[in-house]
Amino acid sequence: MLLMLPHCTSWGKFWDVPFIGFDQRAYWFYQGNPIKPVTPYLKGDIRNCEATPALPQGLSIDPASCTISGTPAQAQSALGYTVSGSTSAGPASVNISIRIASSVPTRVYGQADFTSNGVGVSATAMSNPNGCVSNSSGFYVVDRNNSRVLYFEPNSTTASRVYGQGGSFTANVANNGGRSASSLSYPNGMCADTNGIYVVDTGNNRVLYFAGTSTTASRVYGQLGNFTTATLNIDGVSANGLSNPEACASDGNGVYIADYDNSRVLYFAGTSTTASRVYGQYGSFTTNIDTNGGISADSLSGILGLFWDGAGLYISDGNHRVLYYSDTSTTATRVYGQPDFISATANNGGISANSLRTPSAIYVDREGLYVADTDNHRALFYPGTSTTATRVYGQPNFTTATSGLSATNMNQPFGICGDDTGLYIVDTANNRVMYY
Repeated sequence: MLLMLPHCTSWGKFWDVPFIGFDQRAYWFYQGNPIKPVTPYLKGDIRNCEATPALPQGLSIDPASCTISGTPAQAQSALGYTVSGSTSAGPASVNISIRIASSVPTRVYGQADFTSNGVGVSATAMSNPNGCVSNSSGFYVVDRNNSRVLYFEPNSTTASRVYGQGGSFTANVANNGGRSASSLSYPNGMCADTNGIYVVDTGNNRVLYFAGTSTTASRVYGQLGNFTTATLNIDGVSANGLSNPEACASDGNGVYIADYDNSRVLYFAGTSTTASRVYGQYGSFTTNIDTNGGISADSLSGILGLFWDGAGLYISDGNHRVLYYSDTSTTATRVYGQPDFISATANNGGISANSLRTPSAIYVDREGLYVADTDNHRALFYPGTSTTATRVYGQPNFTTATSGLSATNMNQPFGICGDDTGLYIVDTANNRVMYY
């Protein structure tokens, strides 16, 4: 036993080393919005905390606790900071990055400026854009009325790839060249996994999967594997058919599809095109009752948006609400836009930070939930699991719902997505996408 003592003493000294640790290394805050104080874990008698270089304007660090707090005053791209402190046993430090997103858009897609809203067919124009997906490789947008999907390389507002039009940026024919694995007809939504993209081809009652950068689909949902049919509920209301699908979400292991006319969401595991789970119909694949059983935590109507956050599923429901389902449960445990699970009033209680009117697309990042509140001409942000919004896009406050055309107004936004660099809002009726 005595031979172990020097080793144990050394190990004990190791644990006495001072330490500063934050729960994440990259932080994303918003210009003009107070941040939730960020307090690190400290080990040792750490004092004289400071950040190098100086924190963004409006933020400060507490010398005693190393807590970062305040209200960011200016937007900035991600910058690195060293948070350090001194102790009787020596110095301690940790590196973090901070990005301050702008409160107004800094880039626009589909228009030459923030005061134009014309339609067009080109690599820089759009007509009634809808869903979107963004990741490190670039940005995709569903250009609905042009029956195509456009891909933009990072920071570029000129598309470099087109789906649904045989490679042409000046064509906008529904099912160009005939219905096939390469054609689209008024698509509405999209989602992605690490290997490709899913496009909700609404006019053809199907969802197509495109692997890698291919513009020819390798898998079809809703048509029993056939790329040349577009039949509503092709084998009846079942685990295989779709009727006017509107949105999708991938959990990395499969795909969720919003089956609009059937008032349900279907989950397809792996690469299977037969659903293994259903939301909104009490587990039945053969019923399609709108608001089945009445307005509740189990029923759905007119689903326009889906998002999987890694722990559960968000669904935008036509009952003017967003529902959250934990893990694989088909009963919602949280509701946004309504005071309870049995209400369905548009702008319940008046237009506010708690109300919704026709919510559509959903996006979640590490800070919270974003909802495109379409008929209120705005997008809302909810921090954490709160059901009260703390940030609004497209309106000067939480009690107005006016459409408009400027850098600070919207007209029926129908899509929202983001990545580690920023947020994209698809301003549908203004034929553009704004980047924050």
